[in-house]
Amino acid sequence: MNVEKISAVTLRIVNMRDSVRFYRDVLGMEPYLRRRSAQFFNGHGHVFASVQLLKETSTSVGRG
Repeated sequence: MNVEKISAVTLRIVNMRDSVRFYRDVLGMEPYLRRRSAQFFNGHGHVFASVQLLKETSTSVGRG
């Protein structure tokens, strides 16, 4: 299997404010949709990222 590109990434984080600042100010990604525990970003029209707040009681990472 050859991966040609990655178009979207979701990361689980513990600090929403710091994560938004990093994606916006350091990586230059534009926030475009905010949910209660998630923020979505558009990276120059080609890459999309989202950060999802990790619940303190959860030990799993990923979907499920």
